[in-house]
Amino acid sequence: MVYKSIFRTALLLVIFPLFTFGQTLQKTWESLPGPDGGAVLQFETDGNRLYALTYGGIYSSQNDGETWALLEGSRNVTDFWAQLEVEAGVFYVLKGNGVLLRSLDNGATWKAVLQAPYPIDAPGGRPKGMMAIGDTLLVISALGIYRSANQGNTWQESLVPAFYFSQQFKSFARVGTDIFVAYDWTILKSTDGGQRWNTNFTAGYRFADMEAVDSVLYALYDGYPRLIRSTDHGLYWDKIDTDTIFFWPYHDETKDWLTGTGDQLFYASDYWCVHGGVQMFHSFNKGGDWQKSPRAGLNFHYLNDLKALPTQLLAGTEQGVFRSQDNATSFQPFHQGMNGTIVYTIIQFNTGRWWAKTGQGIFSSDDDGQSWDLRFPGALEVPCGGWDNQILFSKKRIIRNEYDLSDHVWVSEDAGDTWREIPPTKPYWTPTILASDTILWLEEDNRLYKMADSEADFTEVLLPKQGNLGEMITGGNKISIFIDRDNYLSDDQGLTWSLMESGTPGGLQPGRHLYMDEHALFSISHPFGDSILVYYFNEKVWKPYFPIIDGDTLRYWEVQFLKTAGGIRWMSGKGRGLYYSSLQEPDTLYPFSPQLPFKSPSAVAFDQAGQEMWVGTYGAGIYKTKFQFKKEEAPSFGFGIYPNPSFGQSTLSSPTFFTEKIFLRVFDTAGKLMKEQTLPPGQSWDIQLNLPAGMYLWQIAAPEGVYTLKWLKNN
Repeated sequence: MVYKSIFRTALLLVIFPLFTFGQTLQKTWESLPGPDGGAVLQFETDGNRLYALTYGGIYSSQNDGETWALLEGSRNVTDFWAQLEVEAGVFYVLKGNGVLLRSLDNGATWKAVLQAPYPIDAPGGRPKGMMAIGDTLLVISALGIYRSANQGNTWQESLVPAFYFSQQFKSFARVGTDIFVAYDWTILKSTDGGQRWNTNFTAGYRFADMEAVDSVLYALYDGYPRLIRSTDHGLYWDKIDTDTIFFWPYHDETKDWLTGTGDQLFYASDYWCVHGGVQMFHSFNKGGDWQKSPRAGLNFHYLNDLKALPTQLLAGTEQGVFRSQDNATSFQPFHQGMNGTIVYTIIQFNTGRWWAKTGQGIFSSDDDGQSWDLRFPGALEVPCGGWDNQILFSKKRIIRNEYDLSDHVWVSEDAGDTWREIPPTKPYWTPTILASDTILWLEEDNRLYKMADSEADFTEVLLPKQGNLGEMITGGNKISIFIDRDNYLSDDQGLTWSLMESGTPGGLQPGRHLYMDEHALFSISHPFGDSILVYYFNEKVWKPYFPIIDGDTLRYWEVQFLKTAGGIRWMSGKGRGLYYSSLQEPDTLYPFSPQLPFKSPSAVAFDQAGQEMWVGTYGAGIYKTKFQFKKEEAPSFGFGIYPNPSFGQSTLSSPTFFTEKIFLRVFDTAGKLMKEQTLPPGQSWDIQLNLPAGMYLWQIAAPEGVYTLKWLKNN
């Protein structure tokens, strides 16, 4: 039970018998079911199990991909680049930052078994790839190959010919007990588990990929369209005619894939700017003859991996898993249970319907996120550019466009049930759409149009001058727009415009805009392109902005602005979790508690009832937790301590999020002040008290009043 105290501190001892222990207000996050999908980086097999490495963790399937289940402890072990190896139930993940993790308990817990300083402690020593064979682990860097014979517990250098130092690593492959590694112009071979290496094949062209299919080794290299093939463990290499295959003279190992099973062999590339999207080819006779595959259903999905299994071909994409059972003729989604989608936008519209823009497409939910309906397809891929279908919201209307019909815009007045097309002013002209709180905006052919929620249609806005319209951004009901090199701002629906300052007194200039709300505009700083400038509208001046997390000043790519609501600006410390700052202290970022289970949030929304916060993530779907902003008209406050009793570490929490600082004082039963502490804005605070065992009173001073709770310290 929680009591609100109206007594002075001196009376604490007198009122002590009236107090009981604070109620438990511990909050948790709930992971919503779907939309299914995820950014799949790589497939891996171990026995009869199939694994998929995604931005949001590792998924396992025991039925060849029919259904997927998350390895719960793997949510935060991956980066946007990572590699997975699973060998006899032991998991290894090599992260983009060069840290190699190992799990011996099916992904539940992880230990770093290789990190800086590396066995070769010099620039270039960071790992770039790995292979696991039994207990042996091989890790390659630009300076050498590291070998461990005991699952990564100890390391030594392999003996490698010195000339390869000037070449880039491409891939590992294994045929029986022989191990091969491909560099730019050289293939090396080891017959003793990677302890020593000898040159196996050299070429005048750069290799792009190498793959072992059963006992046959294939290598793809540049120059003329050509594959080489060895059926005798690399003793002899046969050149295969592949004139059917589209090659690009400068291959990237992350853009070409060879995979196969038995006599079947598949090749795919994703050089969309050169070839117009994913290209896929199929051979029935171990690469002797090739034919182009239609790969229907995979047209608009960025490819990250290709895996051939005996009865199917799996494509790992930014949008999920897609399967073909007809030799890459057609593909269908194949990611049931893979709750790892990338969420770009999430919002609850005025009817209660939730909308989410994800990597899979635009979804809506009418049952509080328990099920999702695909309303519009996801990312579209076109030559030399990839665009998403867009959807934006004012308080009354929804606006969207489709980039396969680039001159079409639709508006809905009924939460997306029906749509009205807005005809283009010029055929084939791609409009830019924006939305602010109560206004929809549309730019086309250097003209700006608006439709307020109180208006029936778009009308042209009178701009401050004629010229080329550049970057536009909205926040609240403000809009900022570049005309030629000048930046203008309007806060009255485009009726009047003010010219913004061109930079700081020190000569820094704003570059690309990052975020805008009713209070400020944030931009990349020039000429120092890694920092941030902010323009506070009440001050009308640009100044440097230094967001700080754990003492580190973040650069612009390390922070993402998500939403401003209730006097709080919500941000993502990319890879660090969900953070917030008050408008009074915008440079200081506080971690939100309880901590989000996934450390890369991408979107924040609040339900209309004011009871929940929803968070979209960059690879782990959608989470929600109980949340309540302070309501001026009917305050409802309270505090709880958990655990209580405790051994000194407890969490103070409230169902209400306080946008201002509060103050904690701890007294013993004699009324002696034992500790005082200022707590930042928030609703949950971890408190460490190194006090003798006994009973204590916590007094919390908030702007609305003083609250007192009883706390028991155990021995």
